[in-house]
Amino acid sequence: MHEKGLEVYFRDINRYQLLSREQEVDLARRIHDGDEEALACLVRANLRFVVSVAKRYINQGLMLSDLINEGNLGLVKAADRFDEKRGFRFISYAVWWIRQSIMQALLDKSRTIRLPQNQTALLIKIGRTKAALQHEGVPAPNPDQIAERLDLDVGDVIHALRSDRKEVGLDDAGDNSSDRPLSEVLEDPDQAAPDQSVLDRGLREDVRECLMVLGERERQVVIRYFGLSTEEAQTLQVIGDHMNLTRERIRQIKEKALSKLRHSRERETLLDYY
Repeated sequence: MHEKGLEVYFRDINRYQLLSREQEVDLARRIHDGDEEALACLVRANLRFVVSVAKRYINQGLMLSDLINEGNLGLVKAADRFDEKRGFRFISYAVWWIRQSIMQALLDKSRTIRLPQNQTALLIKIGRTKAALQHEGVPAPNPDQIAERLDLDVGDVIHALRSDRKEVGLDDAGDNSSDRPLSEVLEDPDQAAPDQSVLDRGLREDVRECLMVLGERERQVVIRYFGLSTEEAQTLQVIGDHMNLTRERIRQIKEKALSKLRHSRERETLLDYY
């Protein structure tokens, strides 16, 4: 899809109404019975969410249209495998499949530019760290979190990420005759578009339910560190200052909490959804 094709696609998928939890459950049950139309309905209602996820991966080697196509493949897999008995909303489950499909495509397709070897190595480390943080429950790791995990200066991380940018973004007008950013085409004047903030909010709610196996202090450290509340993610130092503890002590509490989660009965749920 070129710019014009994307514009038409965005308008088309914006026509599909979002589903209630009850509608998702009904469709999932019908899908289990082999109802192809139910599968198509569940997929169509969530196509716009794929765009929100795909936007995270622009400038990493694939055009936005390719990212969306790969994400849609993951969405179909999720719709076919969704277990409504788990109690989670469909999109919380589907996000994992969408991300995995996109990231696999990025790995499979070679880059069109060459970066210095040391810069490429750093980008690989950053990519792995970002994936690890997402697996631990951080919806969108920021440079501060990545730098802290790699024990690097945040400026080096930002510089590496900027050097890797080479694709026209969603907010560029391009050939759009109306000169409106493509991201605006997705907006519905009658209802707020379910953008990244909606995805993140749903993911936070699901993860926080799993955190109940932790003690109060452990839970607060994890919530603050990964930004699971309405606040932004905080560094170990900021959390330590707030709780009157050293940075090292906060790190120990965080690691202990994550270890508990990995070995708890909720481990499978966290792995499934993140």
